[in-house]
Amino acid sequence: MRVRDIIHRDGPRLRLRFSAGESGYGPLLRLGDPERANPATVILDLYAAELLAAFLMSARVTPVGELPEESCLGDYPLAMRLGARGGEIRIELVQGGERLLIPRTLWDRLYTELQLVLAHARHFARAATTSGFALFDQRRLLH
Repeated sequence: MRVRDIIHRDGPRLRLRFSAGESGYGPLLRLGDPERANPATVILDLYAAELLAAFLMSARVTPVGELPEESCLGDYPLAMRLGARGGEIRIELVQGGERLLIPRTLWDRLYTELQLVLAHARHFARAATTSGFALFDQRRLLH
């Protein structure tokens, strides 16, 4: 498992946990706010992680109100929205009953971490294929 905390000097924080996944269908990424009493956590499969990375870049160059909502209908359905409240621009991730807000101050570092995680995930997929592991055996490659 790979755990990274993204912390901004003004307080916002985001924790990323990357693991092989319990479902056996490939690596999973969990995003959450470790500072909250009942932190919202969203789960991203590789498809959702790649969409979030692209959405982050689109959000950086698009005015609020002009970027349409993006949906991911994989194993862990997710909606992504760009919005602003009280002058703060943020991305909202909605999954089931969970809602995670990502302030603009964390976007660049989140994008960078997503790229690192995606590189590891692609490596796991290639290693599983060339070593004869089934996709669900990838968790063995993390240890």
